[in-house]
Amino acid sequence: VPVTITASHDTAAASLAACPLHGETAFLSEGTYAMLGSVSDEPVISPEAVRTGCVALGLAGHRWGLFTSVMGLWVIQECGRLWEQEGEGISHEELVRQAEAAAIRSVIPLSQPRFHAPVNMLAEIRQGCRDAGIPPPATPGEFARVIFDSMAAEHKAAVDLLSRLTGRRFGRVHIVSGGCRNAYLCQKLADALNLPILAGPAEATAIGNVLLQARVMGVLPSQEAAERVLAAWASRASYMPRPHA
Repeated sequence: VPVTITASHDTAAASLAACPLHGETAFLSEGTYAMLGSVSDEPVISPEAVRTGCVALGLAGHRWGLFTSVMGLWVIQECGRLWEQEGEGISHEELVRQAEAAAIRSVIPLSQPRFHAPVNMLAEIRQGCRDAGIPPPATPGEFARVIFDSMAAEHKAAVDLLSRLTGRRFGRVHIVSGGCRNAYLCQKLADALNLPILAGPAEATAIGNVLLQARVMGVLPSQEAAERVLAAWASRASYMPRPHA
């Protein structure tokens, strides 16, 4: 039975579904947690990269990625679970509508350990706002606004960090995995980063894994052929930054 060794990490596999990646494109695998990275031919290793928790990850094709982790969709997913539990479930569409209408502008550091596994995420967010001396959310729409604004702020800080560590000025961000389906988040990121966002595919890890197996087994004769298959098959959407958003 032929055995094919593919990418050794789900993020490495997902990056293959975002090809072609080049130096001006930052890669973002947005799931429960998020991995933001920049691809290069050589590993980026420096004292600041180590100090800030960035990791060099080997990728297919003898390439390297410098990655940093940020909070993904875990916080909003956990809030949704609690609303359902309390009999106050709300659809994604209605939650987005309420978030867009919410006047609250509080931003909290979601990557702090206190938000990783609290007893009650809603209570922890409220307390986090009080601890920071900013208004706490009260309604689902306000919670969603705080969470997505906070995610956008953390993602911007992460992009700025990678830009500094790599010496690159990114021209766009390519988002894959489940978060690419969230149009509200994608537009938030485009606005916060002031960069175009390319979103999709959602099943990036599985697609990247299959493409790499096809390359290794000779089903696809070249990387260019793999990219043509990906372009024809994968669903993608684009988001442009809005002025004064």
